[in-house]
Amino acid sequence: MRSNSRSIGAIFGADEGDFSQRKIIMTCSEFPLLVIHLYSVLICGAFLSYEKISVWEILGLMFKKTLILLFLSLLACSLVVAAPTPTPQQIQIFQSLNPEQQSSLIEKYRTESVTNPVKRSNWQEQEIPQTTPSVIENREQRQKEEKKVGDIFVTSPAKKEISHFGYDVFSGVPSTFAPATDIPVPSDYIIGPGDEIHIQIFGKENADYALIVSRDGSLNFPRIGVISVAGLSFDEVKKQLTQRIKKQFIGVQSHISMGTLRSIRIFVMGNVTRAGSFTVSALSTLTNALFSSGGVTPIGSLRRIELKRNGEVITEFDLYDLLMNGDTSADRRLQPGDVIFVPPIGDVVKIEGAVIRPAIYELKGKQTIADAIAFAGGLLPTAYPQATRVIRIDSSNERRLIDIDLNDKKTAAQRLSAGDSITVSSVLDKVENTVSLQGHVERPSRYQWFDGMRISDLIPSIDVLRPQADLQYALIRREVGPERHIMIMQIALGELFSSPNSAQNVELFERDVLMVFGLYSKRVEMIKPLVKQLISQGRPGSPEKIVTLSGNVRYSGVYPLTEDMHLSDLVEATVDVLPETDLAYVLVQSEVGSSRKLKLKSYDLTKNGVAAVDPLLKARDTVYFF
Repeated sequence: MRSNSRSIGAIFGADEGDFSQRKIIMTCSEFPLLVIHLYSVLICGAFLSYEKISVWEILGLMFKKTLILLFLSLLACSLVVAAPTPTPQQIQIFQSLNPEQQSSLIEKYRTESVTNPVKRSNWQEQEIPQTTPSVIENREQRQKEEKKVGDIFVTSPAKKEISHFGYDVFSGVPSTFAPATDIPVPSDYIIGPGDEIHIQIFGKENADYALIVSRDGSLNFPRIGVISVAGLSFDEVKKQLTQRIKKQFIGVQSHISMGTLRSIRIFVMGNVTRAGSFTVSALSTLTNALFSSGGVTPIGSLRRIELKRNGEVITEFDLYDLLMNGDTSADRRLQPGDVIFVPPIGDVVKIEGAVIRPAIYELKGKQTIADAIAFAGGLLPTAYPQATRVIRIDSSNERRLIDIDLNDKKTAAQRLSAGDSITVSSVLDKVENTVSLQGHVERPSRYQWFDGMRISDLIPSIDVLRPQADLQYALIRREVGPERHIMIMQIALGELFSSPNSAQNVELFERDVLMVFGLYSKRVEMIKPLVKQLISQGRPGSPEKIVTLSGNVRYSGVYPLTEDMHLSDLVEATVDVLPETDLAYVLVQSEVGSSRKLKLKSYDLTKNGVAAVDPLLKARDTVYFF
């Protein structure tokens, strides 16, 4: 790992030999020789350079030089060692340090130079922290993790952070907002100073007029005169102008439309990104002004945005209607001097778990748990509404857990409290009513189980198995009893295919696992999880149901002890013994009594064959082939 720091030695010379080459050692005893040498140089230079110079002028010049050399010698005797010239890379490293670190470094170097001028081996490299991008990122990360204003929920660091709903709609807003100018002007648009009205006359005579409403709210129409239009709607102005044109002009028709619209000044105040005064188009609405101001901050309310006109609240806009339902009916058009005020955020609740849109939502009025679920977009198909938890801050300012069932309408109609945290649980990942087929098969998977199901229903033909499957040794893992203890059964699939009605076609139960092995695959690795489960089930008086096969066999290792397992069954588990195995001497090691004393017994499998000598194996037996 690289260190984010630099040492003093790295800045003022990393190599001791390199440092010794750059230092200049001058002692006080060497000063007289230097003075005599310099005097000789000065005298010779004076006689060579100046032909008419006097002796007194030479002595004066020598006196001045003596004073300079005396000052340099005193400085040399005090510092003794001249500072090495740092490289550009060392200067860059030094400049990257903060002022406090620079001062500390200079003082340290000065002290070392005075107190220990020659022996640099006594220096101790001091680690100086360096501001690197990783440090900056860590600092920024800590700042992000600081508790936000109004955050009253307990969030586990392992979980994904739940954010406030709706504020991300302002994350990509432009620095300026210019609404479309080519949209039709609504008929209820109020005409004001600065608006441009286009009037086209055609028929007996043709003419175009572009009239601008003056400051006093009137139009100066040639051949008609001044017409007052301030405060009228666009529809009213059209009717009035049409009537005046019909009276003044004979045999003509008119077409009236809006030209360039005026700009209005409004105010956006409160908890917004850029509060202040804004000049917007006369067609701008409340939401347009919010986008112009950069949007609502995370501590501002999205549900109680006020539009004030002449000191009175005209409307209270709920942005949730727009975000959740696409409803813009309450998005009022602005007029000059309007004030949009965003108050602080109100009561909030958090909804997480198996819901479509987990987030922190703002409450408005008396709202219920069902309303909160609706805010979150409803439940996911994987939700388990019967196991829903609510963490609530009670009257004693302590958090308490409440279990509720969302299927109960009475429970879902309960009122929410400020700071409630609702978690909807999911259904369990386990799949019930199945059996599994694993191992050396074409399609290992889980299959639907039904009452009376047998192995022939799961493996209807040998084509289900992969080539070179072991038809003499397969295992069934079964869970029995309320504690679901593991029981292992051994079957021979070859007999099943030759005789479907044989005893090998056993009935399957729910959650059974049928494991098929390949003749040339390492089955011990596949069996290992089963062996671990059987070992964990061992109890005093009930040893682990496992047996160990060792020696000159194909697959040695630990195997599950099945019901009524004989030595021949264990030989089937390992496929076969290897060539040159001494079948006349097979050892079986068993544990006897509560003290688990070991008992060895040998068997001769060649005398009368395995069928004649086939001992029953017990838990924790070990079989040795030589």
